Amino acid sequence: MVDKPHFLKDLEVREMQSLDHLKLARSIYQGIKLCSPPFCIALFGPWGSGKSTILKLLLEEIQRASAEDNGIYYRTHWFNAWEYESSANLFYSLISLLVQQIPDGTRFSRRGSGVVQRALKAARIHGQRWAACYREGEPRLAERGPALPEEEEIPLVDSIRADLDRLTDMLLVTGGKGRSKCLVVFIDDLDKCLPLHGLALVESIKLFFSSSAPIVFVFAIDSAVLSQVVHAKYGYAEPDFAESYIDKIFEFNYQIPSISSAQVSDLVDEIYRRSGLSERPIGPERLEREKAAVREVLGRVGLTLSPRRIKRVVNRFIWFLCHEPPLDPVSGQDGEALEYWLTWLMATEQWPALRSFVLTYGETAFKELGNRITGHPLFPHSVDAAKQAFNNLEDSRHILDSFRKFIRVPDEPHLAESQEEMRKAIMRLHEIDGVLRSHGI
Repeated sequence: MVDKPHFLKDLEVREMQSLDHLKLARSIYQGIKLCSPPFCIALFGPWGSGKSTILKLLLEEIQRASAEDNGIYYRTHWFNAWEYESSANLFYSLISLLVQQIPDGTRFSRRGSGVVQRALKAARIHGQRWAACYREGEPRLAERGPALPEEEEIPLVDSIRADLDRLTDMLLVTGGKGRSKCLVVFIDDLDKCLPLHGLALVESIKLFFSSSAPIVFVFAIDSAVLSQVVHAKYGYAEPDFAESYIDKIFEFNYQIPSISSAQVSDLVDEIYRRSGLSERPIGPERLEREKAAVREVLGRVGLTLSPRRIKRVVNRFIWFLCHEPPLDPVSGQDGEALEYWLTWLMATEQWPALRSFVLTYGETAFKELGNRITGHPLFPHSVDAAKQAFNNLEDSRHILDSFRKFIRVPDEPHLAESQEEMRKAIMRLHEIDGVLRSHGI
C-alpha cells in the first residue's frame, strides 16, 4: 500500500496486469516450443508499446519451464543491441557476449579456445566488411570483395557456420546429458540502433547460423523502422518488397496489439492503485468522478495507447491533481471540468504536431481548431496562415475526430446559444493550455 501519490515508473507500468503482457509472452513461448531450431521469431511493435516488458516476461516463462521440465533444457541470453551500438559491429558484440557465457573449463580447453578464436575472428572480419559496404552504399555484400584496411584471410561461410554450431553446443553443456537442449537469445532495442547496423546484425544471424544449430533468436523490433531500412539498402520501390524480405528473415512473428477500450476500465483502477491516487482523502464520490473522467478520455476512439504513452500522460495528470495550490479548484469537484484538463494533456501527448501548431499560433490556433471541430464559423476572423498550417498538420483528421467526441456538437449547432457554448469549450482549452505552459508542461 502506497502512502502518498507518486509518478509511475517503467517498472510499475510493466507490472500492470490489465495490459495482458503475460498472455502474449506465453503465446510466444508456445511458438518457441513448436519451432525447429535454428529459428528467428520477431515481436513487432512501435516504440513504447511494451516489447522489452514482454520479452522479460517470456524470459521468466522459459526459465521456469526449463527448471520444471527434465526433458528439455533452455539456456537464455539477453542482448541489448543499443548498449553495443558504439562498436558498429553488432554481430561481433553478440558473439563476444556469448563467448563470455561459456563455462571456463570448456572455453579454455584446447579445442574450445580454437573454436572461440575462430568465431570471434570471423565475426570481426565480416562485421567490418558489412560496415564498409554500407559506408560505400553498396547494395549487396556478395557483389564486392574484401573491404578491410589490412590483408587478412577471409573465413568461409561454411567454416563460420561450423564454428558457431560448436560454440552453441559449448554454451549448452551446462544442461547435462539426456535432455533436449536449446539456446534462446533475446535481441532487444535493435530499432534504437543506427538502422543499417541493426539490419547487418539480422542478416548476419540469418546467414551464419547453420541449419543444425540448436538456437532460437527472439527479436523485439519496430517493423516500420525495419521496412524503411530495407528499402534504403536495397532501393526497391515495390510496397510489398520490405514485407516479403521481413517474412524471409523471420519464420514467425507476433504483433503487440494496441490497448483496447475494453481494457481501459480495469487499467484506470490499476493506475489509481499503483500511483497512490486512490489513497488521497477526497471521499469515494469524488474519486469515482475522477475515474469516470479518466475512463471517458482514455476510452475515446482514435487514441493510440501504449504503456509508455500511458505513463507519460498519467504522470502529467498526477502532477495536475496533486499540485499545490490547486491549478483548478473546480476540477476537483466536477468531473466535466476534470475531463477538460485530461483531454488537453492527452491530446498534446498523442499529437506533438498539435502542440507545435498551438505554440506557433496561440489563441488563433484554438479559434481555427474550433471552426474545424464544429464545422461552423465560431470565430469568423481566422488567419490564412493558421488555416494553411492546419491543412498541413499531421494526423489532422484524427485530431478533429477525437475533439468532436469531446466537444459534443449539439443537434442544433446553428443556434446562437449552442455556438456560444462551443466557443466557451474551445476557449476553456486555450485557458488550460496557458496554465500548463506557464508551468513548463
